[in-house]
Amino acid sequence: MEESVTAPARQGNPEASEQEASPTHPEEMKAAFNLRIGDKISLEGSARTTPAGIISAGITLSTILAALGFVIWAGRKRP
Repeated sequence: MEESVTAPARQGNPEASEQEASPTHPEEMKAAFNLRIGDKISLEGSARTTPAGIISAGITLSTILAALGFVIWAGRKRP
């Protein structure tokens, strides 16, 4: 597999390499946050997703919760 990198990315331009590493999607949703607690603690985070990603996460979560509910139900049924 060959990795394609353009000249600006090779020259250390972080903006160019970030744009090429993460192509955008027409329905992409982005979120970012900065959290400071006092002077010493600082948290930063960001996320990107598409509507299909949210639906996939919902299906996965509901499947896990259904399986967990079955396990709890089966465990309580036995004396």
